[in-house]
This record gives sequence, structure tokens and C-alpha cells, in this order.
Amino acid sequence: MMFRYDDPADDASVREVTFVDYQLSSYGSAGHDLVYSLYNCPQFEVRETRLNDLLEVYHRSLCEGLRAGDYQQQPLPSFADVQKEYERHEFIGVVSGLSMLPIILMEHTDDVKLTFENLIDAEHAEKIRDIQYNGRLYRKSVVPILEPRTVPISSSEMANPEGAQQQLPSYLTESLIQRSLEHDLQRPVTIDRFTAGPATAAGDNYLSDVFWIRVEYDGGRGEKRLLAKCMPDVGDRGATLDVLDAFRKESETFQHLLPAFSRLVSPDGKEQFGAKCYYATTEPVRTIVFEDLKALGFRMCDRTQGGLDFEHMALVMRKIAKFHAASMLYASQSPEHERRLATRYAYGLYNPMEKPEDCRILQALEKGLDKFISVASGWPELDAAVVRQLEVIRPTFKERIAKCVNPQQPDARYKALNHGDLWSNNMMFRYEHGDSVVREIMFVDYQISNYGSPGLDLVYTLYNCPRRDVRIARREELLTEYYRVLRETLQRNRYEPVPTLDDVKEEFTRNEFFGLVCAITFLPIMTMERSHDLDLSFDAFFKEEHGERVRDFQYNGTVFREAVVPILHNLLARGYIQYSTELASFFHAKKIEKGAHLFLGALGVGVLPHNLCMHALKSKYKISNCLPQTSSRFL
Repeated sequence: MMFRYDDPADDASVREVTFVDYQLSSYGSAGHDLVYSLYNCPQFEVRETRLNDLLEVYHRSLCEGLRAGDYQQQPLPSFADVQKEYERHEFIGVVSGLSMLPIILMEHTDDVKLTFENLIDAEHAEKIRDIQYNGRLYRKSVVPILEPRTVPISSSEMANPEGAQQQLPSYLTESLIQRSLEHDLQRPVTIDRFTAGPATAAGDNYLSDVFWIRVEYDGGRGEKRLLAKCMPDVGDRGATLDVLDAFRKESETFQHLLPAFSRLVSPDGKEQFGAKCYYATTEPVRTIVFEDLKALGFRMCDRTQGGLDFEHMALVMRKIAKFHAASMLYASQSPEHERRLATRYAYGLYNPMEKPEDCRILQALEKGLDKFISVASGWPELDAAVVRQLEVIRPTFKERIAKCVNPQQPDARYKALNHGDLWSNNMMFRYEHGDSVVREIMFVDYQISNYGSPGLDLVYTLYNCPRRDVRIARREELLTEYYRVLRETLQRNRYEPVPTLDDVKEEFTRNEFFGLVCAITFLPIMTMERSHDLDLSFDAFFKEEHGERVRDFQYNGTVFREAVVPILHNLLARGYIQYSTELASFFHAKKIEKGAHLFLGALGVGVLPHNLCMHALKSKYKISNCLPQTSSRFL
């Protein structure tokens, strides 16, 4: 390949490529070219994290070329066709990694003469291979290619059980796949072969192991693309899944609630809130098998790029609105439906049956606060009042989080089923015209769904997902768009009473302490750059030394720092941070210590109505005229 640049001195200015050397051209499956190029050419970081993006670029350009040439055969190849051809020939990638890549990445040397004859000559060839296979770049590139669980396997290659277990977890078996298909098709199925591999990169998923599966069955007459979400009962992760009741909740949501919600808001079934669920089982490991949304053209955005733009966020808000509306319609159908949501989805991120001090998630978030205070104290662009306030919050932080994530809020203007974990990695998008127009969204991962104030979903999403230029400046527009779709969906289905826009804003505002929690504990995880040097599993967060290394990496990230400072300044300017510091100082000066922390905690999470707060200050402490001005105004 030869490239032309706008600026020969700047590699980033590349604008054109031409191919040379067609000596080995052949006519047949495009998978040969795709695998050979994508295994041998990209930087290893690109190969590991952007493969699907590159296949989508290829598919878009292929279709554009066919249309421009008035291609007569219809339909045009689909993206799933491209993926299939690539995967069917991935053994070529293994061959390339073991034989071609060391040649391609060989460093320049004057020690041997690199001619074709010398590659054949035994003595010279051995010297050359020593240089090639001991090269630093080669070693760095080939290891990810050959890691056991990234190599596709087929049922014919699984005759030796030990070999199969070396490739994939022992619980991801042909029997599981067969049961999944038979449960969906309601008839016996014979598996011909299947390939499988990890579906997510490190740092993209914490509580589950997710695998893609491509299976051919019934003598080649059927083929499906599946996704298996496995939740092993091991370590801190297994205990946390138990406490959150994550498997029961997610399997019930996908198998029962989401299909019912879809029918309520779109009788034709076109409005989908999640992938089709094929099967759920607890044996031998808690596993849910879904349709693979990637095969339908959906893909995730890159979480490391700083967030979603306004067009993506508007689509997100419209989908949340329809989901919330569907749950409200479902609850209104019968007292039994309302009771089902209220009892089986009574909590999300934190189970109130557990003491805050024993909760592993709250422990991790508290350590996140400590790390933020430590790191951000040296940021000149951050108002020092923010750090001072966070130090005041520190002693009761776990308790305050436990309260603020409780969906059962007596003053809620309306109730809905919250997704519970709506950040960019739990959303998948489908595009038209290449990547230029986003047109569809699907939610994944309903493990911590909960029924109660929709403000929890709204705050979590609008604090964690948008790009920096969208998060604050266009928040009102996004809340208004959410309300428009919520109102239209409810009115179309004759629901009464329909919440007002003020109701929506009240639910958001009342839960904004959760936004502060998100900014300083979740956002550094969500914006963390990719790393091959760190174990980013759930259990790794609780290994003291390693967990500290992970937090160092997260909290010193450039994207996180640029995102969090405006959030905290906005909260400070609106009184969400400043008032607690001033009230704490006032209580201390007046020697009103007993109950002060609890009082401030209630203020911070919005569980005390404003008029009750003011009444308590006036009647109990006779201090209405002594309150700091900003605190009085906030109350």
C-alpha cells in the first residue's frame, strides 16, 4: 500500500491510498483479504478495540461502490454477511500471527541479508527467524491475537474436552447453545458447529462475562448469532450479584417485562427495549442467552472518547421516555402489576437489607471519593471550596449514597421502572448513511433495574453520558425532549394523570446529589482509557494495592478531569455543594453537634422537603436570621 498526505511531514494528514503488487490475487470469499489485512496491518491497539468499526467502514464503502456501479444483484451484502466471511476465515489470522506478522514487523538490521534465497537457506533462515520472533513489536502484537479465549473454535475441534476448556470457560458448551435454540424454536435442534469469543474488552463490563457465539445447526439449514451473558458465582462479584438479585431481575425483565412493554407502546411490536432473549438458566452457571445485536447492525460508542453528542443523547432521552411510559402503563393495568414492580424491583444499586458499611459497591465508591479528594486537591482549575465540601461529606458518604439511590421516595411526583445503569456501554446504536446519522438505540444490561422515582435514571444518564459541551449547556433541551415523548406516549394510551414538565424537572432536581456521586465515582470509571497493563475485573477493585493502581489510572485521566470540573462548578454555583459546608460550620460554631450530620445528609439527598428544613431550623434552633445567605436561598 502507498499513501498520499496533505502534509508529508504529518502522518495524520493521510488522504489517499493505492495498492501495489497484485501477484497473489484470487477470486472468491472477501474474507481472505479482510482477515489478512486486519491481522497484519493495524497497530495492535486498533486491532483489539476497533475491529468492528473497520469492518463497518469496509461494508459502507462496499455498498457505496456497488450502488455507484449500478450493481444488479439484490439485496446488497449485509453487515452480517461481512462479519460471517471474516469469521469463517479467521484461521488465516492465526497463521498470519504465527508466520507473516514476524516478517512484517521485523526491525531493520544489517546483520543478515534479507533475500528470498536466505529465507530458504537453513543457516541464514535461522538467524533471520531469531531476529523476527524475538522482536519487541512482534511480541507485543501477537500475544493478544493468541490469547486463549480470543481464538474461535468449532464443535469439530472440541472432540478433546481438555482442549475445549483451554479455549472457553467450561460452562460455555454446545449443550447450552443447543438448549437455547430448542427453547426458542420449541423443537429438537442438532448443532453442526459453533465459534465463540469474548464480546467485551477489559473495563467495558464488570459484573458479567459476555461472549459472542455464531452457531450453525440442522445440517447447515440454520444459523444464528447469539450473545451469552454469564454470571459466575465466584469472589466479590458473585456475592454482589447475589445481594443485588441481578440474575433473577434481568432474566425476568427480558423474558416477561420487555415484551409486555413493547406491546403496550407499539401494538406492531416494532418498539423494542432490548435484545430478544432465547434462554436463561442457573445451571451450571447463571447465564442468559440473547440475540446478538451486533449482527443486526447495532454497536456501542467508544466510552473513552468523552461522551455522546446531542443527537445521540436526544435519541437516548426519547427511548428512556418510552421505557418509563411503558412501565407506567403496565403498572396502571392492574394492582398486581403495580405490586410486581414495587416488590420485585424495590431496589437497584444498593440492597437496603445490607448495612452500608458492609456493601462492597459502597466501599468502592467511598475509596473513589478519597482518591478524588487526593488527586483534585492539586488541580488549580478546581475551586477549593469543592474539595473542602467533599471532605465534610466524607464521614457519612456511604450512608448518603445508600439513601440517595433508594427509588422509594415518598415525594415522587410519578413512578416508573428505572433501567438503573444507563451509561454509554449499556446502549447500542444503529446508523444509516454510514456513521453520519444515528437512527436507532437499544438498551442492554437490566441487572439493577428498580421501580420508583424516574429522577434516578434521568440524573444518572445526564451526568454520565453526554459530551462535555452537551452535559450542562443542553440539559434543559434534553429534559424537555424526554417530557415531550413521555407525554405523547401516555396520552396516546389514555393514561391519567400525565406528569407535567415541572414534575419531570422536580424529580431530576430532587435527585441531583446522585449526580454529585456519579461525577466523582462513576465518571472516572466510565471515561477511563484502555489499558493492557491493569486487571480491570470487578474483584480487582477490592485488592488493596491493585485497586489503588486502578484508581490512580482512572482519576488522573485527561478526559475525566476535563469533564468533572465543570460539573462540580455548576453544582457549587447552584448551592448543591456550598450550602452543606456553611451549615456544617454554623452547627459547629453553635455547638449543635448531635444530629447535624444526619440533618446535612437529609438535605444533601433531598429526602427532606425544603419547607420542612426551614421549619426545623426556625423552630428547633431559632436560627432563621443567622443562616448563611446562600444556604437560606437554597432552602
